[in-house]
Amino acid sequence: MMHLTRNEFGKSIDLTVKALSGNLSPEVELLEIRPALRPFLRFHIAAAIAAAGDVKSAQAWLAAGALEEKENMACAYMAGFLQRHGAFSMPTTVFEDPRPYIHFTTVPSIDGMRRRFHRFAARTLPSFDRPVRFMDVGCGNGTMGVELLLSLKELGVILAIEEIVLVDPFPAMLEIARLSAETVFPGVKVTQILGKSQDVALRLPDGLDITLCSLSIHHMPWEVKSSLVKELAKRSSEILLFEMDANHDTSALGSPEISLSVYQAYGGIIDAIFAHDAPLDVALGCVDLFLLAEVVSLLTQPRGERTEYHMTRAQWRRLFEEEAGCCMAAVETCLANSGVEFFGQHYRTS
Repeated sequence: MMHLTRNEFGKSIDLTVKALSGNLSPEVELLEIRPALRPFLRFHIAAAIAAAGDVKSAQAWLAAGALEEKENMACAYMAGFLQRHGAFSMPTTVFEDPRPYIHFTTVPSIDGMRRRFHRFAARTLPSFDRPVRFMDVGCGNGTMGVELLLSLKELGVILAIEEIVLVDPFPAMLEIARLSAETVFPGVKVTQILGKSQDVALRLPDGLDITLCSLSIHHMPWEVKSSLVKELAKRSSEILLFEMDANHDTSALGSPEISLSVYQAYGGIIDAIFAHDAPLDVALGCVDLFLLAEVVSLLTQPRGERTEYHMTRAQWRRLFEEEAGCCMAAVETCLANSGVEFFGQHYRTS
């Protein structure tokens, strides 16, 4: 993953200010910026201009950036989003239709990293000689939790399941997760809790053996994460975290550092989405209503309003260990390329 030097950070701010004031055109060659960063800077400038309401000028910057892109096509993807929606704003139907998210879970690279996470969990969890109580926080369609339990059973880590607790704020997702859990594990008690995990934290059950937080609790800022994680640590003996490594839990709205992280991470993921076979409306829905909705939130909404607060491995460790008193049992990379990294962490609470 690329990072900005102090000088590049300053130049990025200066050039963005010039572009916003109309004193810098998309045709500028940006010779003072290293070539690998030029598409990113055009992406950053375009986002700032689009957020200010000038979609036409933003598209011109994105078009210039797309001509310079090689492996990562984030400028081209964002240009398509602006063309389809006419504004750099949050879609109003995020997760109302579960199909886009389900498509995301079936992409080969995403499926592969889930399987690596399952193996990581199986290696690091203790063996249970009694039926386990399992909770999936922010379960989505339930794929990650169900597949994890199947893997743990196949590998002999767990022998039986007493209860599966599903927590999610979206009714359609929660219903699909319930049906999946009941189909795969007939006779097992399935408990549904509808609501954002931070809002229902005090209602979560006690005496849990394993809690899974898979790409879910990054949707809240540090102070909210802290309160939630403290509650999870009281209720579960083992906590499994699966997340993307990024530094987005910051108050610096419009920071070039956030834009660079977004450009690299989301561009690579969207590449994988479009490369996987699916009806065009499903693929576009996955990109627009899921991934680019997160991008818009990160680049236009201040801390406290936006929906995404991804953190680095070190930040997550500090949160679980220093804030919640957990002990890290293991950590492992589940997917890594030049722009994005996903990892698993296992915390023990007793």
